[in-house]
Amino acid sequence: MKIALKDEMKEIDRRAAEEFAVDEIMLMENAGAAVAFETNALLNGVNGKTVAIVAGTGNNGGDAFVCARHLLNYGAKCKVFLAGDRERLTESATKNLSILEAMNQEVGELFEERTIDRFKMYLSRFADCVIDGLLGTGFHGEMRENIAEVIDIINKAGKKVVAIDIPSGVEADTGAAEVAIKADVTVSLGSLKFGHLFSPGKDLSGKIKNHAIGIPVNLLNEGKLTAELIEYDLVKNMLRQRSSGVYKGSVGRVAVLAGSNGMTGAAILSSRASLRVGAGLSTLMLPKSLQGQVEPLTLEVMTLGLPECEAGFVGGEEALKPIINLANKSDVLLMGPGLGRNAGTMQLVRDVAANANTQLVLDADAIFAFKQYKEQLLNTKKIAILTPHLGELALFLNMKIDELKKDLIRRVKETATVYRSIFVVKSECTLIAYPTGEIYAENSGNTGMATAGAGDVLAGTIAGLFKETGDKASILGVHLHTMAGNMAYEFHGEGLMARDILENLGTARKRLSS
Repeated sequence: MKIALKDEMKEIDRRAAEEFAVDEIMLMENAGAAVAFETNALLNGVNGKTVAIVAGTGNNGGDAFVCARHLLNYGAKCKVFLAGDRERLTESATKNLSILEAMNQEVGELFEERTIDRFKMYLSRFADCVIDGLLGTGFHGEMRENIAEVIDIINKAGKKVVAIDIPSGVEADTGAAEVAIKADVTVSLGSLKFGHLFSPGKDLSGKIKNHAIGIPVNLLNEGKLTAELIEYDLVKNMLRQRSSGVYKGSVGRVAVLAGSNGMTGAAILSSRASLRVGAGLSTLMLPKSLQGQVEPLTLEVMTLGLPECEAGFVGGEEALKPIINLANKSDVLLMGPGLGRNAGTMQLVRDVAANANTQLVLDADAIFAFKQYKEQLLNTKKIAILTPHLGELALFLNMKIDELKKDLIRRVKETATVYRSIFVVKSECTLIAYPTGEIYAENSGNTGMATAGAGDVLAGTIAGLFKETGDKASILGVHLHTMAGNMAYEFHGEGLMARDILENLGTARKRLSS
């Protein structure tokens, strides 16, 4: 399923009208009908039930007027409220309001004297459901006080709410919101919006029901919309059935450079995850002084102790040669989990990246190593995969997290393109951005996965899949990691730990393959 920024949807609407003769009034009709359909489903039939429709002056309000007409035809009792000046209605919205009034449907103007009190009473005593057609995707910045009051009244009424396209008050491109509608169902029009996927918009949207509303499929699929939701149909064929002649060396040799004083767990989790997701061999390279304490815990993972620049930290010229030797015999080299930020270690990471011929996956501290040396990512032999969480990406880009989130999608796309790397940006909705401008979003995780070590398991998962899936390893790795996390959540809820995700990776892979 495609995901659009609001400017992209505006352009699609324009082209639908100019190139396909699909005019605005037609799209509005289909949108309103879709909202009425979903409202009917939510209420298990609206016949004889009472629905309050709250409309703004934009096209979102026009959709609401169409919805009201269809609900009346379903047998609902409707009360329509206009939150704004009639003179500011768009042409299409005005036409649909006129149709409603020709049907003898009363329309109350919310900001007239005493109307707000009647609105409160109507919601509390009569309404079974509220249709939110106030603001839509065009909202950005500060909200007018009278609109905020209407939203507060709707939220406090405790009725079921259906939002048109996106809950009013949620910014469509970011999910940011201060005062916003809390919907039970959001009827997305044309395509998903990123505001449906990022908090607080994600929580405010309720269940998402997407309707194409008659937009020509050519416009949605021709490549202008470069963002896509990761769903089963996208990943189902990424893993091919193995032949009976496979052996451990043919399904993936993974080298891992990880671990330092106090952070050996990250090294263990990442190196073991690569095996659990299907790689044949995994070798963990770590400070020689820590090798003895880690080996009893790595089991199937081999270890290689390396020279140290400081007690418990890998580094120095003598460490470079054994790392390069192992890396060039491997299909992929993962660097970073629990590695620490010792200056000597950071220099070693950059030296390895410049000299290794194999695929690189850079996580955590290995990403920090390039904070002041970003241009060196352009010199890696193969396109690197970086797996930062939002805090690490903000640090990499020398900005604050709040600043990053204000324009996250464009920032992530731009960063992947400029630094010719694949970026896997971890958050409540994980983004995978390719240097080509393509972006994929995984939105099916759970709150229990906000736990120490989950990112280390993800890095190992991506590395473990690379031999079999190539540049699709990031997409498939994120999806399998999420599947495993959801399986763990069934048993442990918010108490799940990273090792629970790790141990479910094999089951997730098997379930996807079958």
